[in-house]
Amino acid sequence: MHYFAIALVTVACWLFSALNVSAETVNHQTERAALEDQCRGYGILVDALRKDNKDRGFTSAIAALEGSVKLCQRALGYLDELIAATPTPAGASAPPVSTTIPKVVPSPKMMEVAAMVLDSSIPVLMRTQHYFGEQPMGTTIVFVHKGKRYSLYHSSERIRPDDPNSAWLSFWVRKNGTSGQHNLMSFTDNGFDGKVDFGIDSPRQRYFKHADRYSAAEGLEHEAFWQKELDVAINAALEYKRSVTTRRVVRNKKRRR
Repeated sequence: MHYFAIALVTVACWLFSALNVSAETVNHQTERAALEDQCRGYGILVDALRKDNKDRGFTSAIAALEGSVKLCQRALGYLDELIAATPTPAGASAPPVSTTIPKVVPSPKMMEVAAMVLDSSIPVLMRTQHYFGEQPMGTTIVFVHKGKRYSLYHSSERIRPDDPNSAWLSFWVRKNGTSGQHNLMSFTDNGFDGKVDFGIDSPRQRYFKHADRYSAAEGLEHEAFWQKELDVAINAALEYKRSVTTRRVVRNKKRRR
């Protein structure tokens, strides 16, 4: 029930915010975008728990989380109604689109890694496509390379040059054969530009995030550490891809003989 409690409290907070803050002080479009991201996370968590549910006792947590997903969808519907019903004050124009978001210049190496996640012809330990109802919500792959276990999540969204958060690639890295959260590292690249936007280790000693449309930057002193980890992970993914591709070519040549 721990997962459900987190989800329920979060959704309740969004609803409370939407119900109790006036239209003049809240950008409801931003509220909706943030809540939609949260809903996406719940859908991914439900998928992950379902796949890890064998003899693990997650059935009640999954059922509870599915209830939270439905509540989340209802909250999105409410915000849609609120947005539609909120008039623009007399003499005011619609809020201007922010011009402070830098243009995205995708990195060729990161684009290759992103394509690898979606390429079903590349053998991996696991490839999972996530859905929120019937809507595709990204793809995760898992592979092991040089003693480390990598999980990569591709949001499966198109990159919009004016919005670095329109598509992203997240990495979870741990020493192969280990479990638990204490030795897990997680980091993300928004926009596939090869620049780290978020990083956290399990003790939360090196938490880092770039400023985004919801909050200010945090932990900038750790940015260099997480950029190095991202660079290592990108190279590891490409090395893995080339190694399995080479092995497949060699096997095919042998069969032809």
